[in-house]
Amino acid sequence: MNKSCEIYLVRHGETDWNAAGRIQGHTDIPLNTLSLGQAAQLGSSLAHIDFSAVYSSDLSRAKETARLIIGPRVLPFIETPALRERWAGSFEGQSKETLDHWTEKFFLSQEALSQDYCLKTPWHPEIESQASIFKRALTFLAEQLSTYCEQTILAVTHGGVIRAFLDHLSFIPKNKWIVPNCGFIKLKLTESALHLEEIHGIIRSHLP
Repeated sequence: MNKSCEIYLVRHGETDWNAAGRIQGHTDIPLNTLSLGQAAQLGSSLAHIDFSAVYSSDLSRAKETARLIIGPRVLPFIETPALRERWAGSFEGQSKETLDHWTEKFFLSQEALSQDYCLKTPWHPEIESQASIFKRALTFLAEQLSTYCEQTILAVTHGGVIRAFLDHLSFIPKNKWIVPNCGFIKLKLTESALHLEEIHGIIRSHLP
């Protein structure tokens, strides 16, 4: 039997740094007031899902979002650095505009037409690559497969992690994924494959 489980991979609610357009990375920024409604609304829309466990990045914005989504349900709750946001070095705390030059140059290059290049090459020497993010997150999730075989788990993470999964599973050259706070994807993980089943609230932005 090929073991499988379903995973709802959710981005955390809004923070003040999100609202201000600042790069967060591993910096631990708490949720803001707006996020409380975002997470509660998502919790209501997912109330019919019979989650067996909750996993979360160990950063507070993800942990608090996860707790708001599950509400009064009593479930195993595991936090892990494997689901953290993309490491962004000295860019953390700066405006996202400081990266625009690097990301546009990267995505519009001839090399970026290759999926392998886009996944393995960081946008900047201080920015974690898509391949690195995907490997650490998927390795952790795959380790849960035996425990939660034929079950459904909630995993609350960050926009960069979700983008890494989307770029691995649905790559389009010169494409950037826009992942809003509390947007999510539904995955099916088996012992031999990973499938993208649903996308909610996330859109593609195609560079010229």
